[in-house]
Amino acid sequence: MFNKTSITNNTYRNKFNGGIDMRKLSEAEILSLTGVLTMEKDGLAVAKAMKALITDEEIKKQAETGILATEARIKGIQQFINENQVTEVKGVQ
Repeated sequence: MFNKTSITNNTYRNKFNGGIDMRKLSEAEILSLTGVLTMEKDGLAVAKAMKALITDEEIKKQAETGILATEARIKGIQQFINENQVTEVKGVQ
């Protein structure tokens, strides 16, 4: 689900603005976006591992809801990155 990507300083577009180029992302914004995506990915891995240990069905359903919410946030961030050409995918070096 999460690919190794390098986020570069490209412009992002406001889709409510007809795709008009907006300002470039600052280095701090790029680092923040990278950090948020990494934290969400790590949190998802922990949540999935913890779900396997839960025996109570009601708590297990709540854990699954949390996992689905995290996956949706990750997809949203990835969609923003892809639609706004914020990334440059590089192979593992």
